[in-house]
Amino acid sequence: MTSAKTFNYFQPLLFGISYRMLGSVTDTEAVLQEALSRWKRAPQSAEDSPRLYLSSTVMRLCVEHTLQAQSKRKEYAGVWLPEPLMARPDAGQANTVPLAESLTLALLAVLGSLSPLQRAAYLLREVFVYEFAEIAQVLETSDDECRRLARQAKEYVSAHRARFAATPEQQTRAAQKFARGFVNGDMPGMMALMSEDVTLWVDGGGKIDAPREPLSGQGYVARYFLNLLPTLPPAFTARVGYANGQPAIVGRVSRRPYNVAVLDVDGDHIRGIRQIINPDKLRHLPPDT
Repeated sequence: MTSAKTFNYFQPLLFGISYRMLGSVTDTEAVLQEALSRWKRAPQSAEDSPRLYLSSTVMRLCVEHTLQAQSKRKEYAGVWLPEPLMARPDAGQANTVPLAESLTLALLAVLGSLSPLQRAAYLLREVFVYEFAEIAQVLETSDDECRRLARQAKEYVSAHRARFAATPEQQTRAAQKFARGFVNGDMPGMMALMSEDVTLWVDGGGKIDAPREPLSGQGYVARYFLNLLPTLPPAFTARVGYANGQPAIVGRVSRRPYNVAVLDVDGDHIRGIRQIINPDKLRHLPPDT
C-alpha cells in the first residue's frame, strides 16, 4: 500500500506541474484528486520512485485534459486567460528564476500555444529540470522524441516570450500609482504610467462585458478603465497584491474577489495588463485575497 505521506510531500511539485500545464487552479485540484486516488491503488513498488511515478500520473492526466479541452477553448467567448494564482515572486517553490518566470501569465500564454506534449517536455526539462530519460518515461516515448519536443518548445518560447526588467520596488510603485489612478478616474495619470505600446487583455468569459480582442495603446487602455469605473458595484475596493509572481490590482466587493489585473512592469512603465473578471475564474480565491 502506498503512503499518503509520500503524496503530500510531492504535492507542491505536482501542483506546480499541473497548474503550468492547465492554467487553472480548479482543474489542477481535480487532477491532484484523481492522482491521489490512483496513487492509493498503485502497487507498493511505486514507492521505489515516487517522484517519477506521481509526476508521470499527473502529467498524463494533464495532457489528456488539455486534449479534451481544446475544442472548448476554441469556443470560449473572447480572450482566454489562466486563473490567477495569488503568489508573490518568492512564494513556495518559485525561488529560482525558471520557476518564478514560468508562473507569469505572459509565459503561461506562450506555453498555451504549444502542443500538450511540447508544453510537457518544456516544463519538465526547462523548469523542473528532469533528465530526458525521465521525461521519456513520463511521456511514454523515446529520449530522441523528448529532445525534439523540448527543442521545438524552447525555440518557440524564446521567440515569443516578452521579457521585462523592473525591481520589486518599481513594480510595487507602478501598481500602487495605477490603482490610485483607476479608482480616482485619473486618465492622464494612468496614461503616464503606461508605455505607448501597452496592451490590455480582458477575460470576461462571456459572463462579464469585456473586449473580445486585446486593446493596444495608452489612450485605448486608459479609456477602458475609465469607462469601467462607473459600472462597478458601490462596495468595490481595490488594493495592490501579487498574482503569479507579478504585481496585481485585486478588486473586491464585500470581501470577495471581483477582478484581478496582473501587470507587466518594465522599468517605470506598464507594458501589459491581463485582467481576469470572469467570476468562474475567481471562485477559488478566498475572501480578502
